[in-house]
Amino acid sequence: MFCGCANKFGAEPNTQVCPVCLGLPGSLPVLNQTAVESAIRIGLALGCEIVPWCRFARKNYFYPDMPKNYQISQYDEPIAINGHLDIPLDDGTTWRVDIERAHMEEDTKGVGLADYSVALFGEPGAGAFEFVLTGRHCTARCDGDSVEGAAFGGPIFYGHQAGPTFEEKPDHPNNVYWYQAKRANEVFQALNGKQREQALLGDPRAEKATATIELKKKGELAGLPVAGMTKDQKHLVEKVLADLLMPFRKKDTDEAMRYIKGAGGVDSLFMSFYKNLDIGSDGVWDVWQLESPNMVWYFRGSPHVHTWVNIRAKA
Repeated sequence: MFCGCANKFGAEPNTQVCPVCLGLPGSLPVLNQTAVESAIRIGLALGCEIVPWCRFARKNYFYPDMPKNYQISQYDEPIAINGHLDIPLDDGTTWRVDIERAHMEEDTKGVGLADYSVALFGEPGAGAFEFVLTGRHCTARCDGDSVEGAAFGGPIFYGHQAGPTFEEKPDHPNNVYWYQAKRANEVFQALNGKQREQALLGDPRAEKATATIELKKKGELAGLPVAGMTKDQKHLVEKVLADLLMPFRKKDTDEAMRYIKGAGGVDSLFMSFYKNLDIGSDGVWDVWQLESPNMVWYFRGSPHVHTWVNIRAKA
């Protein structure tokens, strides 16, 4: 991005470096012209405004593959702003995604696909087939119908760490999944005092292999039963479910909702929030979950977003 060194995976250590990318005293970065042109093209494709002037900032932090311990990136004045992306939906309507910014930065490309795994189950086109891609902060399934009576083909995990630090700020800037927690907190704000006492707990379930997505019996469920909420409060819970399912394809969301409704709908759910992992102690709950005997959607937003999902047709 700022020097002429090659960027090829698998080379010997210290063979693709120079004084600039090592951050040696007296070295000055030179911006890659092609990168600027590509950023402008991306901005135009997203309907962004291309600003006449932008600048780079220096973010200081340690990372194993960033030897100079700082990153050159655009922060508050990026090259492209205020765009959008229109996504056609199955019902013929269009869903517009607002794009706040498109910016340039030097990046070591993270862990790369070398740390991801792929598994195939069954035979493509034979019905019960499943393609799984799994790695850090991701478990993605295609045609997840290999497990009868399990939404998404079985338990899934998704997450996002936005920004350079392991623990995100209380408002989780740029985290692509934080909108889900904001929606869940709307439910908490709509509760009365007695309901909040029942919904707000101390520590959540532990991150412990398959125990993290373990389904519990009705008498073991913690938190506030949605069945006891008002009509308006239940409507907010339905909005939470809609936001949780929004990133997934219609076939999978329909299956998940069919299982949830088959078990009693939102009235079968319990909702809980956890105060002991509140980043910034701001009363906006970073960790929360929806669960019933046949599902758990566990959103752990501390130190950044990790989410576990397990939805079954039967408990």
